[in-house]
Amino acid sequence: MKKLSASKGKIKLEPLSIAQGYYIQSIEDKMVSVGVGFAGSGKTYIAATLAAIFKTDNKKAKIILCRPNISDSKTIGFLPGELEEKMAAWVVPYMDVLKKHMNGILEKYIVDGSIDVVPFEYMQGRTWDDSFIMLDEAQHTTPKEMEMFLKRIGTGSKVVITGDLNQAAKGQSSGLNMLIDMHEQLDYLHKHIGVTEFDDLNDIVRSDFCRIITQAFNDI
Repeated sequence: MKKLSASKGKIKLEPLSIAQGYYIQSIEDKMVSVGVGFAGSGKTYIAATLAAIFKTDNKKAKIILCRPNISDSKTIGFLPGELEEKMAAWVVPYMDVLKKHMNGILEKYIVDGSIDVVPFEYMQGRTWDDSFIMLDEAQHTTPKEMEMFLKRIGTGSKVVITGDLNQAAKGQSSGLNMLIDMHEQLDYLHKHIGVTEFDDLNDIVRSDFCRIITQAFNDI
């Protein structure tokens, strides 16, 4: 399994909270790392930054971006274009961070397929070797979708799964919740999977207001 450097050339990454430190270490040490909890805690930024480092260290590597085809606001059907274009709009938070670290070469990697946005509809039968794979909004996956996603992982790859169980789709059993339960119940998974919970308001580093408004919504 390839190792990551927390400081590669101009790409720097330092934890801003205790939970972030655990999260970074998990991504370094484990094949699959799960970051779950409050928005604004840096889960996406850290994952995308380490993906940029992974690609910088391994020129032939790929970055894979995935997200279930469910929106909290139910607006995905009104976006223009085909499914791939709609999915590209959904992974903007990752793309913004990658662009910051790969300014000038990001477009080249998208064109040559080194960075690939993969909808769940097109995932079956694929194998991802030597890839940094990110699954966002994983609380919206079904258990079957999570199983299919995890079975795509090949050799030399790292996977980061992020989500917030408090935002799981109503009436649906969450694949993210299933994975966390499996990790808690099956000790042999601990060697391969790490789970970091961002469940303290102090984990929110986006802004003071983001922390305050999160507390307000939790208190009502």
